[in-house]
Amino acid sequence: MKRNIFSLVVIALLLLTTEETKAILIDRDQNLIYDSAQNITWYDFAFNPSAEDWDFTDNWVNNLTYLDLTDWRSPTIEELQFLGRNEFRSTGAYSTDPFESVGAGLEFYLSSTLSGVNQRLVYSPRQDRTFGTSPPTSVFGVAVRNGNTVVSVPEPATAVLIGTGIVGFALTRLRRKSRPI
Repeated sequence: MKRNIFSLVVIALLLLTTEETKAILIDRDQNLIYDSAQNITWYDFAFNPSAEDWDFTDNWVNNLTYLDLTDWRSPTIEELQFLGRNEFRSTGAYSTDPFESVGAGLEFYLSSTLSGVNQRLVYSPRQDRTFGTSPPTSVFGVAVRNGNTVVSVPEPATAVLIGTGIVGFALTRLRRKSRPI
């Protein structure tokens, strides 16, 4: 009976520590921002060719070398939308922290997602709008790369799980010691 109660308590603790997926934007300095929900690193620099030259923007992203990292790419429309909807608006007000360059104005960002023959989807985080053809103003390029640029830190749920296991072992050991032989 006590064992069942202990198991229920452990399960309840684990369920209480589970939370909705929300990115934590971690400023890695040097214009790198890690997005934990999408497991991508954003380069906090918005490249703006003087006109709607998407090929020029693509060329910049695909040939980008920054801090000896060369695997940069244009973000997908889903990555841009997730950033705009879940991060820039997470407090109810529009805030781009910790970004200094990306999302600061009325920019439109080129995605890698196609929307027809030679057309790409463009996203405006401030307006939370996606455009399938030409956006009203010039398009900025932004670069992302898969993964984190530093060693990952364990999630709080993992720490709770490990801590619960240690407490369970300690309680089992104490109970065995207190039993008469």
